[in-house]
Amino acid sequence: MVTCDMIKDLLPLYVENMLSKDSQLLVESHLKTCPECQKELELLKSAITVPIETNTAPLLHAQKKIQKNKWQIGIFSTILTLIIATISISFLTSPQYLPYNQEKILVSTTENDLVVVQFDDSLADYHLNRQRAPDGSGYIYHLTTWNNSWHHFWKSKERKNTIVNPNGEKVTAVYYYPGNNQTDQLIYGENIFPDGGMMTLPRLVLNYYLIFSCLLMIIGGIGWLIFHRKQLGGIFKQLSLISFFYILSHVFIKGMTTISYNVIRDFSIICLLTLLLYSGFLLGNHLFYTTKQRAK
Repeated sequence: MVTCDMIKDLLPLYVENMLSKDSQLLVESHLKTCPECQKELELLKSAITVPIETNTAPLLHAQKKIQKNKWQIGIFSTILTLIIATISISFLTSPQYLPYNQEKILVSTTENDLVVVQFDDSLADYHLNRQRAPDGSGYIYHLTTWNNSWHHFWKSKERKNTIVNPNGEKVTAVYYYPGNNQTDQLIYGENIFPDGGMMTLPRLVLNYYLIFSCLLMIIGGIGWLIFHRKQLGGIFKQLSLISFFYILSHVFIKGMTTISYNVIRDFSIICLLTLLLYSGFLLGNHLFYTTKQRAK
């Protein structure tokens, strides 16, 4: 005898047309006289088939976001590496000005009245500038040399030479300045200051830039507090941030001093570090809030 339970077990196969001919006839014969199995068959036929998702747009969007996040993390890591490298190289190449040493700095003249300065390989580098003599008859040259940690570890064996007057200008005098607020020393020519010495002073322009940055940071901060709900407030905020990072870069490169004998070098490094710190802050801030939103 065929029971309802047996038919109910066969109904899924019957709906999928997977029964043999005899089993199919058996199920159909039972369905003609069994209302309960007929209802079961209707339920199976009305079952909703879940469609397979074929839209790949959300997946592609998620992949793009993951790829973009990887690029941002990579760029942020690169900026951090450049910040560390900039500070390290600045420290390693920071000039340590040296007193005049006749054995390491030799001044001579050629038959063509060219003044040649030869430097010992223990010196890292030199700086030479000139100005007109008071009587206009020639030029006065100011020379200094320095060493640094970089040169100490990776000393060049190449001897440095320079021609003071490559175009044949008249050299009235060559003074050496040690870069430590001491009187300049005459190393060639005639002393044009017989009644007193001369002193090459460091530049104070970094001090003006630092004061200007402090003022901009204060103005930017006040402007952001007043207009923080408006678009203008964002401009003041960025102005304050850039000024802050310039001040921070100055402290990293020069410490608490604002004097410099090589303004171009120091200012260039400070500006580069300011750009790196500002860019790193913006990108790091963006990554932080993006990660925070995903965690919610």
